Amino acid sequence: MKSGMALGLRGSAKLNLRGRLIGRLQAAKIIGLPEREFAKFIQEIEMDPMFLKLYLPEKGAPRVIRRNPWTRAGLSGSFYAFDENLAAGSSAGVPVESLLAGKAELVGLIRRIGREAFEKYFLYGEDIRSLEEIAGLTGLSPEEARRIHEMILEVGVQSLFSEDARAQPALRFTQIARIEVDEASPERPLFLFNLPYMARGRYLINQQVLDELKDRGVFKTREEKKSLRRLIEKINLANLRQSTLFRILETVCAAQAKYLATGKTALKKPLSMRSLARELCLAPSTISRAAHGRGVKLPWGQEAPLSALMPARREVIRSILDEVLPLWPKEKKRSDRRLSKEVQARYGLAVNRRTLNAVRNAVEEQAP
Repeated sequence: MKSGMALGLRGSAKLNLRGRLIGRLQAAKIIGLPEREFAKFIQEIEMDPMFLKLYLPEKGAPRVIRRNPWTRAGLSGSFYAFDENLAAGSSAGVPVESLLAGKAELVGLIRRIGREAFEKYFLYGEDIRSLEEIAGLTGLSPEEARRIHEMILEVGVQSLFSEDARAQPALRFTQIARIEVDEASPERPLFLFNLPYMARGRYLINQQVLDELKDRGVFKTREEKKSLRRLIEKINLANLRQSTLFRILETVCAAQAKYLATGKTALKKPLSMRSLARELCLAPSTISRAAHGRGVKLPWGQEAPLSALMPARREVIRSILDEVLPLWPKEKKRSDRRLSKEVQARYGLAVNRRTLNAVRNAVEEQAP
């Protein structure tokens, strides 16, 4: 009997281990998923009838799923194909003709209800309303409201396909956000995302309400229960990916606040993926997957890969010496000790003389 119990426990432990390994593989896959594929993943979630039932319930029914937008974040104006600038033919954002083909009626409806109402009810879903109630508040029909909801998802995916077609081969990354710096609090930049699913933040599930619906037998069939489990699994994966990427973006930009506020490369802070991983309690491989193929538009308009905000120590030292050495008095002896003190005094970066000497020699060898 004891032997049977031991075998059962070992079997259970193996199943638990297998489940954890599968979970890790799924997490790694979703974090490294290219933006185009992740946009399609979000589209699958939000077009799922079970999602619509829980996010936009019938009038009087409780709402189970809502969104939790990031603080100091929003949707970039370049996304809005119905903005006046874009409608007039501006090159900013995505091509109007390709993305709004067959959607002129919906563009007119969005213009009619106004940007504020559009963002409140359709983009962020701030007010807990059914689709019918939203339609009534905005003067739309329920069918028109549903079509606008679907259009946001479609345009988000199509914009990435358009971006792939227009991208320069040298860039090889998807610009996910524009960074804006507030002079009053430069350490807390504003992120204006190009894609609605990034600006929307995470999904929140009201577990208490969901349990009550289960107890009342709302999910009656085996297929409904299975569909609910699949949906929750997908939402958890989407949340993991969204949170990981946003935490990295927020932490990296806080570390590079001086650089982002001034545009001076010498003010970058050394930030390895390993040190960032320690700070965020993540694996370095997770940081690498999340940063790969993604970029941002810097406050002065330059596009850069996210990895450019995580420079190696020697890269930063070289940028500093590029700025310091031309100003160094020629009649003054350029000792490594004196130069090290100068670097620490001006930039707050402690550098040992051996490293400084190696980088300095490389800089001077390439000088004209």
